[in-house]
Amino acid sequence: SDYRNGHGTHVCGTIAGRRAEDGEKVSRGVADGVAYDAKLAFFDIGDADGNLELPVRDSVLLSTGRETGDESKDAHIHSASWGGMSNSYTAQSRNFDNYMYLNPDFLILVAAGNSGRDGLNTVGTPATAKNIIS
Repeated sequence: SDYRNGHGTHVCGTIAGRRAEDGEKVSRGVADGVAYDAKLAFFDIGDADGNLELPVRDSVLLSTGRETGDESKDAHIHSASWGGMSNSYTAQSRNFDNYMYLNPDFLILVAAGNSGRDGLNTVGTPATAKNIIS
């Protein structure tokens, strides 16, 4: 389960959720995710204390679900609804850009951050990458 507030579950539901009025029978409605027929592959980056624990190589994270053995089922979108505190173009930003460059059929979406109300320079890495959407 999600560590505190179900953030990962909420994001997955926004992307690929399906409405079920009675909790079992699927029905269409305003509660459907934006890509409700999509399949999800995920990489758990949270530890038991609620901290982020990323793999050493960003390509490991980004390639989750990419090569299923059936090209029609391979992942083509990565949603990273997390981020760091640095508003610089970091090695991780560069790694995300490089992954996009090497995989033109892929799109990385990254949360811009949660500190916008604090003013300027609040977009955190890897949302500072150039070839992603944030």
